[in-house]
Amino acid sequence: MNHQKSLEVLEEIRRDIAEAEQNLAVLRQLESYLLTKTSLNGANVQPETSAKPPATIEEEVPAPGSLAGVSQSKAIETVLREVGHPMRTMSILKAMIARGFPDPHSTKARQNLANSLFSVMRRKPDRFKKTGKGLWGLIEWGERELARSEEERDENPESE
Repeated sequence: MNHQKSLEVLEEIRRDIAEAEQNLAVLRQLESYLLTKTSLNGANVQPETSAKPPATIEEEVPAPGSLAGVSQSKAIETVLREVGHPMRTMSILKAMIARGFPDPHSTKARQNLANSLFSVMRRKPDRFKKTGKGLWGLIEWGERELARSEEERDENPESE
């Protein structure tokens, strides 16, 4: 398997893990709710002993290689490098949050953060390159790789 394909598979695995962790957190919330309801009806049902405490809605489950505490530009660069192809600003933001970057938790604040990310990428042409309408990549990929990535995305638009 070539290096690029390995990186793509790794990113897909990381996305699957992040999604599974989010689903697990929801299931734990449901378990907690049902245990509360069951306990109110007089039954003495305990949660599975191996289960972790239920996650709160505000609690974020950071993915491996957490981006908590890193700068916006470093977080953007990390996400793009891991994914290996150009991404839209909002997709970059979602990937950053999935990896532990602080989530502002409101639609307006998220949009403000996305605007900030756009500004960071625009102000750092030595690191980031706009590759198409709303798409950003890493300058280190070079023109040939960025063009190839755009062609692949045009052939497979549902991958975004």
